[in-house]
Amino acid sequence: MTSLRKRLLIWLILGQFVAVLAAGVVTFLQVDREVNELVDDQLRLVAVGLENATSFRESHSTASVSTQEYLLVQVWEKDRLLFDSQPELFLPRHPVSGFSTYHWRDQDWRSFQMEDGLRTIQVTQPLEERLEMGLEVAFASLGPVLGLIPVLALLIWFGVGYGVRPLSRIVAALERRRPDSLQPLPVASQPREVQPLVAALNDLFGRLELAMEGQRKFVADAAHELRTPLAAVQLQAQLLQRGGSDEERRLALQGIRSGTTRAAHLVQQLLALARLAPEGWHLPQVPVDLSALASAVVVDYAPMAQHAGLDLGMVRCEPSTVMGDMESFRVLLGNLIDNAIRYTPDGGRIDVDVYTEGNTVRCEVQDTGPGIPVDDRERVFDRFYRRLGNTVEGSGLGLSIVREVAHRYGGEVRLTDAEGGSGLKVTVAFPRT
Repeated sequence: MTSLRKRLLIWLILGQFVAVLAAGVVTFLQVDREVNELVDDQLRLVAVGLENATSFRESHSTASVSTQEYLLVQVWEKDRLLFDSQPELFLPRHPVSGFSTYHWRDQDWRSFQMEDGLRTIQVTQPLEERLEMGLEVAFASLGPVLGLIPVLALLIWFGVGYGVRPLSRIVAALERRRPDSLQPLPVASQPREVQPLVAALNDLFGRLELAMEGQRKFVADAAHELRTPLAAVQLQAQLLQRGGSDEERRLALQGIRSGTTRAAHLVQQLLALARLAPEGWHLPQVPVDLSALASAVVVDYAPMAQHAGLDLGMVRCEPSTVMGDMESFRVLLGNLIDNAIRYTPDGGRIDVDVYTEGNTVRCEVQDTGPGIPVDDRERVFDRFYRRLGNTVEGSGLGLSIVREVAHRYGGEVRLTDAEGGSGLKVTVAFPRT
């Protein structure tokens, strides 16, 4: 198994090692030459100074050497100057022995003074000469390193390019794909550091495939569900056109009205589902008083319940605030009450409760209808699912929309038997704000 980090480290370390090794060899040769010249120069100057220092014993006078030399020698006997290698500079005698640094005639000097009985020997050198030698050695050492920077940069450039080549191959493979191609990328052949990225991409491809498959199934089911009421409307229109009596035309008009109502309800539910799709979840969340909203929805559906001969009302209406979109909660409550009205027989009862329980807000809608068998209580949340033998008109989307809204805002939906033993109770629980 290859490693991207290992590739980069090997190339970078190898390049640095070669560059440092080459720089070390060149620097050693340069410094060795400079040091040899410096030591030879110092030896020569000291020899010249000692030679002149011995000559003063015979002549008892000062002597001078070339002013180009930068190592100056002075000898005193008590307070009398016996020897000065460069008398024209008039260098002063330092009051203490040892090393000292001082400024004389706009120049800095470094001296070493040694006393030998009655004699005092002082050797002086201008600091400017030391600075020049230091700069020469520094530039001689820095030159090879500066020259190797382009070589090192070139090695790193090719090393990094080789290291990230697997990423380039992944990018090229993705660019060559068709928009509908969601096949997973190979993982085992990738470097260790790239494998999590490829695995995440494959997971995304898998989720996109499931989402697209669900979307295709949803479109196919929606087309199938819309085809039935539209075909019924078309058939009733033909019957209306050929109807010979008022009764036939009345029945045809009633069928047209029923078909258009069913189609309109289905389209409304489909639009609600589209609004609740993940790409539409950008709506801002605000505090919503679920109890006040439930009361308003009950008032909206009261005429429909009264027309069906049902008793619809609020049992508990405690102030309960949740975070979310008010229209989404209105759709949820509307579907719960609409389903209860559709499935509850004439003379039945529908109770709506909204209350808080600890950190949870609960909304319950229970009816006195036929209920849902335990085996079907999970399947009824599937889109367009309708139990066998169900003669009530509907789209099969109501509970699916309820679950979508609940999950969107961190809630959950539970189906149980009604408290009276007959009917269905739907409980939706949300986290309390």
